[in-house]
Amino acid sequence: STQGYSSAASDVYKRQLMDLSSTTFRNYWAILIGAGFSARTVRYVHTITKKALNQAIEDGALRVNPLQNVTPPKGPRKAAEALTKDQIDVLLDSIDNEPFRRIVEFALATGMRRGEIIGLSWSNVNLDAGTITIDQSVIRKDGTDIISTNLKTKSSRRTITIDRKTIIMLKQQHAYCERLRLKAGGSFDKYQLRLVFPDEKGHIIHQNTLSKMARHAFDKINLPHFTFHSLRHTHATMLVKAGIHFKIIQHRLGPVSYTHLRAHETLANL
Repeated sequence: STQGYSSAASDVYKRQLMDLSSTTFRNYWAILIGAGFSARTVRYVHTITKKALNQAIEDGALRVNPLQNVTPPKGPRKAAEALTKDQIDVLLDSIDNEPFRRIVEFALATGMRRGEIIGLSWSNVNLDAGTITIDQSVIRKDGTDIISTNLKTKSSRRTITIDRKTIIMLKQQHAYCERLRLKAGGSFDKYQLRLVFPDEKGHIIHQNTLSKMARHAFDKINLPHFTFHSLRHTHATMLVKAGIHFKIIQHRLGPVSYTHLRAHETLANL
């Protein structure tokens, strides 16, 4: 209950630093969950508190961080959700922002992750061969989105094929990027020019910005439970429906478990 949460919070914050223990926080996190706070919120509180206690150690006020061996609660794993053909049509028709619509079309056509899409360079796009090479991604480091070539696993580096419709769309995107370059004059540097899906100034689109745009688009068509990542789920489900072998799908999507693909098979059979 909220009353139980308030009591626990008061108890924690009244204690001396040296009196705080791992058990104290394990109990407190459990009380927060019981009071109705989401696991995500509790994880955030855990992170902030842990940083504060680390600072106390640096300041000499504490010897050991009591949160060092405390695992924050995990939220329930969300089931993969895929859009239907009709929902895809409605979604694309509802998006007025053409550059964003092309990103959505590209995500649906490739199944690439958010960071892989906004980190994609034109040097990794071969429109003649109809291929995309994924060897870098946008990651968050020290509060800033940067392009990293240090991908999670060996299977993250891959080359995938794209269909004619996607090739035509990418040619439109290239023309858009050229217009951005001409509009900016000499203010674009070589780094900015290489991005396939930059923002209007040629910079990396922030991952959170892309997620917010997707949430807005889904809210607009009354599908608030879908996210940008749902586009990847949709692509995987379409491949399963088409009868593509699991090994080929795994290569196309990058790191993905067999269990995860079985979930898409279930969606495809609904």
